[in-house]
Amino acid sequence: MRQLASAVDHLHRNGIIHRDIKPNNLLLDGDLDIRIIDFGLSNEFSETFTGERPYMKTQCGSPAYAAPELLRGIRYTEAVDLWAIGVNCYAMLTGSLPFPSDNPKQLVKMMTTGQGPSFPKHLTGKCKDFLKQTLNANPSDRLDMQGLMGKCPHVLFAPLRSQSHHIRHEHSTSLG
Repeated sequence: MRQLASAVDHLHRNGIIHRDIKPNNLLLDGDLDIRIIDFGLSNEFSETFTGERPYMKTQCGSPAYAAPELLRGIRYTEAVDLWAIGVNCYAMLTGSLPFPSDNPKQLVKMMTTGQGPSFPKHLTGKCKDFLKQTLNANPSDRLDMQGLMGKCPHVLFAPLRSQSHHIRHEHSTSLG
C-alpha cells in the first residue's frame, strides 16, 4: 500500500489524476515495485490563479473502484484516487470489494447511506479506521494524500525491513 500511495502522490504532485486505480492497472516490475498503468482515463489538473482546487465532472472509471461523487456525475477532485486506494486496500485485505454490486446506482446508494462496508474480524482497529477514512463518502472528510502519506500511523505503511531484505536477497540470488 505504501508504494501505491507513493505512486498516486507522485501523480497528484505532477498534476495528474488517474481515475481508474484498480488491480488490473497495477503491475509489479522486476524489483517488486508497483507500477500504475493505463492512463487512458487520466486527466491533468492544476490549481487556478486564486489557488482553488480544480474540479472535474467526467463520469469514468470502473464503478466498483470509483468514488461516489464520480459515479453520481457531480464535481470531484483528485480525492477520487484516494477512495480507489481504500477500495484496493480493502480488496487486498479481505478478498472482496467493500461495496459488492454491478449496478452503479445501487453502488452509489451503498456508498452514501453512511453504513459503510462490513469488516472481517481479522482486521485490526487501526486498519478499520484507515479504511473508514479512505472510504468516506464525503470527499471533504476523506483522508487526503498528506494525511495518508504523513499522518497515517498504520502498519500497512510501515517499512517491512525484514521481509523486503528477504525478498531482495532471494531475487538477487536467483539472478546469479
